[in-house]
Amino acid sequence: MPRSWEARLDNVTTHFWPVLEVDGNWLTGVRSLARVDGSYLSGIEFIWIESGYVFLLWTGGVAFAAAFLWYVWVALRATARIVRARHDAVGAAAAASFTTLIVTAVLMALDPHLTLRGSADLTFALLALALAAPVMASRRSGSSAAADPA
Repeated sequence: MPRSWEARLDNVTTHFWPVLEVDGNWLTGVRSLARVDGSYLSGIEFIWIESGYVFLLWTGGVAFAAAFLWYVWVALRATARIVRARHDAVGAAAAASFTTLIVTAVLMALDPHLTLRGSADLTFALLALALAAPVMASRRSGSSAAADPA
């Protein structure tokens, strides 16, 4: 394992997991600030959470983590349905959305910075193109099947 990954794993296991284990903090979360103060003698002001899933538990507990997983599951199913049904720009946006969601779910295990900054904006834009565009097009045409984008 690379040294930088070892340091991140050490930070998570030393500074964050023990706090999550106390008083059922993993159920409700600890606080919205995703950092702890660094040791005075180390010269490090803050130690940041280096795992997206630990970040979810830290900030909102099981409910927040479950909400994220539910969002990924629902969005994956919806975009997969569109990818299979469409072979136009909407299908391409759905394929990109599907890929982005998979990458986000995997990379959340490694580092929340990879998934929370910027890429979330792109993911939501792709989801809007994939999921809202078919609904809007069917509404404009007067179709009654507006609720089913596939």
